[in-house]
Amino acid sequence: MGICRSQFEIFAQLTKHKGWKYVLKNGKEFSSVDVTLSLDLRRKHKCQVKQCYANCQTIAVYDRRWTYFEGSALSEGLPIPVDHAWLVGRSNQLVDPTWFRKKNPITGIEYFGLSIPPDFIIKRWMETGYYEPMLHHYVADRMGEGKRGKV
Repeated sequence: MGICRSQFEIFAQLTKHKGWKYVLKNGKEFSSVDVTLSLDLRRKHKCQVKQCYANCQTIAVYDRRWTYFEGSALSEGLPIPVDHAWLVGRSNQLVDPTWFRKKNPITGIEYFGLSIPPDFIIKRWMETGYYEPMLHHYVADRMGEGKRGKV
């Protein structure tokens, strides 16, 4: 079990909320990133630094070859997992168009999260009018806890 998954285990134990268990049961771990594809997508979609949710939601909605994932990621230069979004292709390759850049690259070494379908992303966009982290909303929706449940 990786560090990112362990973070969700700790949340589940501390809060006793069923949402964390949902993420643990349905989430997926990744440990390798396709750097070439990450850089290609970054260039093609003009992805911005520190805009992982906007970058990845936009790509996943407009290019259905990619599945949007959200959860925690760990990088070489950061000792703790951070909330993050990334994409996974049909061949199960992870791409991270936000962290991977030619100048000052951040290298993701571990990812754990949940896939969120494009229809849910579009629904949230229509409700809010902006990009935002979706994980809490999606889990609450899956668990029937209404619009703004907590994980």
